[in-house]
Amino acid sequence: MRYLAARNPKNSRPINYVPMRDKYDCLTCIAAMAFNITYEQARDGLGGNLDPAKPEPEESRRIQNAFYLLMEQCRCGVLHHLRPVPFVVGRRYWVGIKINDATNPLSVRLTHSIVVDEAGHVLDPNPDYGIFKSFPEWSPAMTLRHEEAFVSEIFEFTL
Repeated sequence: MRYLAARNPKNSRPINYVPMRDKYDCLTCIAAMAFNITYEQARDGLGGNLDPAKPEPEESRRIQNAFYLLMEQCRCGVLHHLRPVPFVVGRRYWVGIKINDATNPLSVRLTHSIVVDEAGHVLDPNPDYGIFKSFPEWSPAMTLRHEEAFVSEIFEFTL
């Protein structure tokens, strides 16, 4: 049996920060950062950014399936946790954040995504926030009420 092991952050490929270009492209940015690809490669691999005007079940299924295919093409995998877990130095995480934003009715249904890298840095694709040294530093900077909706560990396959 193989186990996922934490890496020495000094030996991890650094993440290139990818800021959002559109209102609903945080998942595109997260895919680009987590898989070490460009924004354009992530957008094309996902078949375009999330379109909240489309029926939610179909659009969610399209994005989810495309995300897993893109992840496989990038030789990456994901381990979904059913509840928030403590971040371990040496591991890379995709974190879904539920934001209570009264000015955005879609915030009831959609989450915002951020990346926590192997050194514990937070990379928030929303350029109003950007890069922080840690999750405890990022969280109070988020001016709206929020909570972790999910935590997923992103890892690279080694063959």
